[in-house]
Amino acid sequence: MKTQTESIHHLEAHSASILATRREIAGRYSISLRHLDYLIRDGIVPSVRLGKRCLRIPVEEADKIVHALQTGGLKR
Repeated sequence: MKTQTESIHHLEAHSASILATRREIAGRYSISLRHLDYLIRDGIVPSVRLGKRCLRIPVEEADKIVHALQTGGLKR
């Protein structure tokens, strides 16, 4: 089983068209799952529901959002 750090490095290497779990994204950006849930709920971070209990986040889109937040916020 991969450690969280190994999973994050794997995501970085293959982030072009990959979907990640909530836990992977929260670890990638060093935020809590609760905070990530708020960002998803408020429509700031996009997500894809693949079933009743399967939620995934497009890594490339999440990276763009985080970059925009780091450089002065989102322009809506």
